[in-house]
Amino acid sequence: MPVSAAWVTPTRLAAVRTEDKTSPAGTAFVSAGPTGRSTDVQLAASSSGGSSWSLLFMMALIFGAMYFLMIRPQQRRRRAVESMQSAIGVGDEIVTVGGLYGTVVDIDDETVTLEVSPGVENRYARAAIGRVVTSAAVDEDDEVDEDADDVEDVEDVVDETTDAVKAKNAKD
Repeated sequence: MPVSAAWVTPTRLAAVRTEDKTSPAGTAFVSAGPTGRSTDVQLAASSSGGSSWSLLFMMALIFGAMYFLMIRPQQRRRRAVESMQSAIGVGDEIVTVGGLYGTVVDIDDETVTLEVSPGVENRYARAAIGRVVTSAAVDEDDEVDEDADDVEDVEDVVDETTDAVKAKNAKD
């Protein structure tokens, strides 16, 4: 019988001879080897030992990327909206998620009453508030800050004028 080319040519698969005819699955039976007797050959595919660890590492990496790119930013936005909705006060001008502009007239735990035009009031859920356009507390603080800036400007002008008068008197 002629010798098969597969038997002589080395391959990347390991060939293991076994004498037992009850071999496990994946065993190739060769009817006649170079010696002329019947043997079975078990082919073992070469596999890397760290494949299970690399798979677990990749899954953890994908979960971490999803957390930092999707879940965490959404949580930050939700917290910011909740804090904005809880900080609303009477007199604030707001916009609802539907695009309606109004001024806050009354606030409950669950609802907000808006004046959308003179004499017209609508009641909305707090969650329906999209953003605050102007805050009544901020407007009062801005006026105080502007007054303080005006006082500082006047003091600077007085100091400059006093210095100019002193310099003029020193020349004379």
